[in-house]
Amino acid sequence: MWSPTEDPKCSRYDANLTNIRVFNGTPDWKGHNLTLRHCDAGWEYNHTDGYHSIISELNWVCDESWKPALAQSMFFVGSVLGSLGLGIMSDHVGRLPVLILANMISLIGNVATVFTSGLGEFAFCRMLNGMATDNNFVMMYIIACEYNDLSNLLEIDRLNLCIGVFHTLACIIVPWLAIWAGNWRHFLLMITIPNIIVPAFYFFVPESASWLLSKGKVKKALKCFKRVAKYNGKTLSPQVIQNFETNAKLSVPQGTGNLLGLFKTPRLRRKILILIFKSMVLTLCFDAISRNVEGLGYSPFVMFSITSVTKFPASLIILLFARSYWTQGHG
Repeated sequence: MWSPTEDPKCSRYDANLTNIRVFNGTPDWKGHNLTLRHCDAGWEYNHTDGYHSIISELNWVCDESWKPALAQSMFFVGSVLGSLGLGIMSDHVGRLPVLILANMISLIGNVATVFTSGLGEFAFCRMLNGMATDNNFVMMYIIACEYNDLSNLLEIDRLNLCIGVFHTLACIIVPWLAIWAGNWRHFLLMITIPNIIVPAFYFFVPESASWLLSKGKVKKALKCFKRVAKYNGKTLSPQVIQNFETNAKLSVPQGTGNLLGLFKTPRLRRKILILIFKSMVLTLCFDAISRNVEGLGYSPFVMFSITSVTKFPASLIILLFARSYWTQGHG
């Protein structure tokens, strides 16, 4: 009742409220100046579940409500730059080094964000973190695909279910980790901890065999296959090794491609355009909704967890379509 109905969150009456008489809990505004002015005495925030965000800490509200959106946009700018830059780099130095580099960039970006206190440095750190997005997952997915028998439908099911289950669980749990942390800085440090162990992947995760072969590094590729076979309790027979070395030497190492090579043939152009359209639709339909749940009137933490639950049945639907497509192609 004391706030202007036109803009109750960002303005107040330009009047001395101590001189306003109240009757039955209702202020009497008669004879008083009811012009509005911007809030200049600060704000009181409703911290959902006790979580303190950067918006409430830096008062990015009202006339400054555009700042969080700009910072988030810079994150996606970094994602575009990182996908292109690190993707090209992986063709030159390998998938495994770029996997480790992407996670280290994410670690540096997150830790640096914790010490920011203004829009400029915050947006830059989010852009830095965005550069690692996708690459810190896609590179590992590529390597995992190469060492699985994708002609075996069961192997495809296991690989996709692994992603569907653990990605869904992580998305459900993360909001509650934020509440437990209580503060956006503590939360950011908490989710950055797993990045610390990624450099150890260099000693356990094999390099992409197809990349090694494309560079003519046959012995290193064979060494990677032997490591994977040993981990699975298998051994490569001398005949298999000989056939592998013979076929690898007959194949000509491929040169590094470029972006325009994605549109070289009609079939490749069609697939790339489909992927671009699919990614745009997913971004608009899923990311835009999941990142803007505050307007629904419920706790954003609860809503994020609920929307994340849909990822698992979605992965099952994808498996059904994949099975149907695989069966048609191998029937």
